[in-house]
Amino acid sequence: MEKEEAAVHCIECSKRFCTKHIQSHDDIMTNHKKIPLDEYIMAKNSKEQDFCSMHKNLIYSLGCSVCRRLACVDCLGNLSKCTGGNAHEMITLDELVTLLMKSDISAEAAAKETEYEDFFQKTSESRLESERSTAAIIEQIRSTKKDHIGDLEVKYDKLEEEVVNSRQQMATTEARYTEGWRELKQCRKSIDNYIKKNSKVDIVRGFDNLRKTLDKYSEGLPRLQLNNELKLKSRVGERITELEIVNTGDINIEAEDVKRFPLPKSFKPWLSLYLPVDPLSICQYKGNVYVGLTNYTVSKIDSQHHLHDSFITTSGPVESITAYNDRLYVLSCTKPRTVAVYDMSGGNIVSWQHPYHPVSSDITTIVAGKLVIADPSNKEICVYSLSGALVHRISCPHLGESHNTISASDDESVVISLYDQSKVFKFNIKTGQILWTLFGVRCPEGLVQYGYYTLLAAYNNETISVVDSSTGKVVSTMKNAALSGGHVYSLAIFGSTLLVPKRNSQQLLFCQLTSG
Repeated sequence: MEKEEAAVHCIECSKRFCTKHIQSHDDIMTNHKKIPLDEYIMAKNSKEQDFCSMHKNLIYSLGCSVCRRLACVDCLGNLSKCTGGNAHEMITLDELVTLLMKSDISAEAAAKETEYEDFFQKTSESRLESERSTAAIIEQIRSTKKDHIGDLEVKYDKLEEEVVNSRQQMATTEARYTEGWRELKQCRKSIDNYIKKNSKVDIVRGFDNLRKTLDKYSEGLPRLQLNNELKLKSRVGERITELEIVNTGDINIEAEDVKRFPLPKSFKPWLSLYLPVDPLSICQYKGNVYVGLTNYTVSKIDSQHHLHDSFITTSGPVESITAYNDRLYVLSCTKPRTVAVYDMSGGNIVSWQHPYHPVSSDITTIVAGKLVIADPSNKEICVYSLSGALVHRISCPHLGESHNTISASDDESVVISLYDQSKVFKFNIKTGQILWTLFGVRCPEGLVQYGYYTLLAAYNNETISVVDSSTGKVVSTMKNAALSGGHVYSLAIFGSTLLVPKRNSQQLLFCQLTSG
């Protein structure tokens, strides 16, 4: 008979029992406390790991907030140098765990899960709509085929096969994104279980692996290209009418339909709001407008155009503000720069530091779920995760020493204006490639994307230049005297309304864009 393995540990006896012998034990020792054996082994191993590897009788009670090196009280005099040769910044183990948990890695995973769910819903709706038209198309193909001579049967069979294969490819692509969504759900559960079941020491030691696991899903959802509605085109010849498939182009389910944005030809102010002090930056999100001011505050303007002054108080002049996924990302002009993340009620979630540059400018944007910030002093573009982890830096020698304004163009590129060089260029943040360069707009400042176009304002100029975002060519100019007098560091778009904050006059203009 095979020997049965132990399954229970008695705390009072300090012995292990199999399921067969535990009953005899319980008949005699009725009040002894028992726990499952795997739970006892986990607790024992965790406790042993809490003790210092050098000083066996002391537990780890301290950790470095920079490199996360663990230490007991006897280790302090013999620690090697921290990252970069600096001294360790030691805090208590409780403080270190609290600091690491500020990034709320579980909530970040949940947010990414929501993105996948929304994306999956949109792809499903598009596929269902396409399938409804497929039957009618196939029926038209079959009906027309009967009117043709026998040597065209092969051609129409192939045409029918192309329609079916197109729909099958769409379903295959959708399945790939569905799998990614499921993997993300499992990732979040693994993170939650790890944090729940492990000791503080294990959380510190395993935090980098948790971050790497989540970062696999932090690059933002890639664009899913699906064949748009297939149509049949009749081609009339001398004797017969033939059918051929006309693909009307690809659509991007995640992005807004840029066809809704016709070429703007003019703009006209329809509302002017006066602000407490001069504005530096602006963004809009879900019907509300947020304005960064020189008095260290952010003002909120709701959908009824009511001004909520001092909605957020910051550590310096608010030179940049952007919104994404129900969060506000605020860059303050401090030494060094401070990036603070707020929820939509104004509560601070997390903050981190960014290299200092002496000139104030609107130098942040969101690209593919990452925060992109220019670092003019080091001629670099910094890409952060939304919780403040530095993902990578990429050299950008074109950055100027005075005002630099930046705006997302697509999932890989940004458009940057250089005030001192009277230059605008499009930059790929993954490859470091300059995609195009525009000269001729004197002292360019604020810019914003509008469908296919980049709208560009310039210092003390009554004109908004409309630039083709794919080529860098100026395709239209819009002139209005309301823009004259002072700097326009930032622009924002709300539907067909262009928001223009005017420094030196404490004004925010609401302007109607028209294509006529």
